[in-house]
Amino acid sequence: MTTLLHPSAIAVDNENNYIVVDKGDSSLSMKQPASLWKLSSTGDLEWKVDPSSSIPMPKPIYVDGCLKNPTAVVVDGQDNYYVVDIGEIDLPSSVKSAIYRFNPSIEVVINQSSNPTFPAVHPVDMILDSSGKFVVLDRGVHPQGEYPRSPEVNSGQKIIVVNKGPPMAVSEHPLRGVIEPTALAIDSEGCYIVADAKDQYGSDPADLIRVGVDPNGNWSETSILKNVKAENNPLIFPVGLVFENSQSLLVCDTGVRWGYKVQEDNRKMAEPAAIYRIENISQNSPTITRVTYERKFVNPTKMVIDRRGSLIITDKGEYLPSVGKLPSRIWRKEPNEFGVVVLFSAQRYTSLEDQLRIRREIANIVNEQKPGNTSWWMNRKSK
Repeated sequence: MTTLLHPSAIAVDNENNYIVVDKGDSSLSMKQPASLWKLSSTGDLEWKVDPSSSIPMPKPIYVDGCLKNPTAVVVDGQDNYYVVDIGEIDLPSSVKSAIYRFNPSIEVVINQSSNPTFPAVHPVDMILDSSGKFVVLDRGVHPQGEYPRSPEVNSGQKIIVVNKGPPMAVSEHPLRGVIEPTALAIDSEGCYIVADAKDQYGSDPADLIRVGVDPNGNWSETSILKNVKAENNPLIFPVGLVFENSQSLLVCDTGVRWGYKVQEDNRKMAEPAAIYRIENISQNSPTITRVTYERKFVNPTKMVIDRRGSLIITDKGEYLPSVGKLPSRIWRKEPNEFGVVVLFSAQRYTSLEDQLRIRREIANIVNEQKPGNTSWWMNRKSK
């Protein structure tokens, strides 16, 4: 869909429409502002006629300069749409983080000028709990530099709970054992599940942290995957968490760390983007299995299960945000990334049947290991 440039989050309304927030592009070459869209479950958009040209154009719910870096969208029982936004990062006096409400016009729910203020610095995810409170996962610091490093432990990583009231109330809960928070969910017992991608220059697999909620403020943090051996944990950078049931959690993983550098001898920190299932999540040794093998994903951002039970994933493709100058992922999707030449010796006879068999075996290996959305070719030569 050409309307979406950088779909950064998705939610489902009460009629099973998909509410997608798109970051757009603020660069001088594009100047496409962030926007909010409603799609039917079949992918249809609302349209409007441009008065100046009489040409039908896609009609967003909202498009303007208010949203800067939206990272999550949620829908309440009255079909109000709420978006959490990081704000502008580069300028000290720029717009800061906020939660906005859309239905149909935009209004500020909470920001850093409201009372109480919104204490988020770099919100990466947001959910609604069973009572309608906003639960926001905050990275604590902005990523800076060519390859943004992960913050240190206790650098401001926290969960923020916003009760919109009236009166509005805000509480902050530090995440003392989380390094790189990337996604948030809530389980059937009311505990929060936080995805931790760990140090982006390290080699540890990602973890999931169960955060126990205590009315007195004594929240607990427990690693869910601590007993899973590293070789059995393929998670690298989880961006989406969705419960299938109380014991089964689906995880959308981009497969690439922030600090990953594209070099021929350095792909050990990259895996294909994929969906994984974690079963027996409340047990001491949960199991992780890969669900998707189609290699359709390039750079997934969020996922949700719709009201018909379908899993919906937003993928921003190769588009790169200006924040932190993240490394390109073009190698994951560009056509003709690599080729294979199979040489058969003219002095050692290989039957055509064996040649075809060898080619098929090589093709199977390449198809299993190649990056998502890439194409390749194979030549057969005699020598």
